[in-house]
Amino acid sequence: MASIKVKFRSSIVSGKEGMLYYQIIYRRVIRQLNTNYRLFWEEWNEATGFPVVTIGERTAFLLTIKKEVPMFVYNL
Repeated sequence: MASIKVKFRSSIVSGKEGMLYYQIIYRRVIRQLNTNYRLFWEEWNEATGFPVVTIGERTAFLLTIKKEVPMFVYNL
């Protein structure tokens, strides 16, 4: 059985964007598959695992991420 989750890794540099990635667990081995999506830590809700859509210049970008990246957990 495999488990796939969408995770967010914040940048170590203050004020810089972090990255969305997929965490894949299969037979107790954890792998990461990076995406090209970059978010600020304020735009990510860790409790729900969804981006927070705010009103501003990045609204269209955040809505695109919410639409294109499956934000649910797979347990295969």
